[in-house]
Amino acid sequence: MEIALAEQGLFVLPARVTQDQAKEKAWEQKLIAEHRELIRLAPDDAHAHSGLAAALGHQGDERGALQEYRRANELDPKEPAIHSAYERLREKLQN
Repeated sequence: MEIALAEQGLFVLPARVTQDQAKEKAWEQKLIAEHRELIRLAPDDAHAHSGLAAALGHQGDERGALQEYRRANELDPKEPAIHSAYERLREKLQN
């Protein structure tokens, strides 16, 4: 059975998943680098910090994301989306 599946090219999925994961990881790294550059250019831009937080969180760096959401919230405490994201992640990490 496995030989028949291999001959039909049906064992391609794991390699493709790995390639897709590599592309996604590279995209995440580029997004993080771009947000870090935005923050370097405009350190008081709450949305740049929030964007970096979202990218870090997507990558699995929840502590780094919390730090950036905290900074974004400090810079713009009246922005409900930033405040909500910060509070949700803060509560998640406390539990």
